[in-house]
Amino acid sequence: MAPMPSWRVRPGKLLSRDMPKKDESPAEERGLLKKLPSRIPINLPFSDRLQEVQAQALDEIGDTTRRLVEHDKKEGQTRNTLRRKVRVAAWFVQVLVFWGCWKLFNFSSHMTAITQRYDPKVGIDLEVRGCDVDFTAGDEPTVTYTARMMAAHASWHKSTSDSTSTQYATLSNKIGCGGLRPGDGCRRVCLVTVSVTPEAARLSTFRIDQEADDTDSPTISLMPQTSIATLLVSPAVDPPSMNLVISHASITSQLTAKLGFGGMTARRSSLPKGSAVEAVGSIYLYGVNTPAGSKSDTCTVGSDAAGTDWQVR
Repeated sequence: MAPMPSWRVRPGKLLSRDMPKKDESPAEERGLLKKLPSRIPINLPFSDRLQEVQAQALDEIGDTTRRLVEHDKKEGQTRNTLRRKVRVAAWFVQVLVFWGCWKLFNFSSHMTAITQRYDPKVGIDLEVRGCDVDFTAGDEPTVTYTARMMAAHASWHKSTSDSTSTQYATLSNKIGCGGLRPGDGCRRVCLVTVSVTPEAARLSTFRIDQEADDTDSPTISLMPQTSIATLLVSPAVDPPSMNLVISHASITSQLTAKLGFGGMTARRSSLPKGSAVEAVGSIYLYGVNTPAGSKSDTCTVGSDAAGTDWQVR
């Protein structure tokens, strides 16, 4: 006869020591459930069509993506090309601007010269505006007009008896002499040079007029070792404003000058008897003699307005 199992009794719980334990292994090990596959193929009637549509959609998405990428590349290339063109155009414009400024500067500062011949037996009449006039000894009876390109304006009138000689000329400075350094006169912008030959020194009459609208004060200069027969300064402007400088030179026949607000300075020079100089400005005569050798107090120097300062030394 088999022995009976013994039971151990505890308060609130009855346990059997000898009874087998409950099997707690997984159901797969116990063979109760079979392992199912992770994916279960489902063959529906429309599954093939669905896969085809899905593949087409993926192809279209890929084509669209490629087109967008190619479009972006083309746009990038276009932008780069446009950027290069803009840079080249900007560089070209800068070069043009620099070249234009350089040409304008050269044009404004470049001097032009025109030379005309006058009859040494007659002389020449010059009407000037903003131009200094220099009389110098020379071998050819010529008048040279030198002015900046942007200021030059000249007209020449030939003699009726000699088509190769100029009888009258209007020589102007369109920009004026303003802004020049004191003492420079107008010669940095416009200068008229009269070459006086020995024949012209004996026979010629030189007449200098100032244009009526001239607001500058041109200077007429007889350079050293220069001799002329007659010098007439009778500006058309009222009142005129011209300056006369005679240095180591001589006038043998006649000197008549109405200088207005200008003045006169003569040094170591010879003036003819009866010379008449009118000026509101100062008149200075330093060591000036007449051809006869007498002192220059035989010349008449005066003023057309009160307050003229004149000295004879």
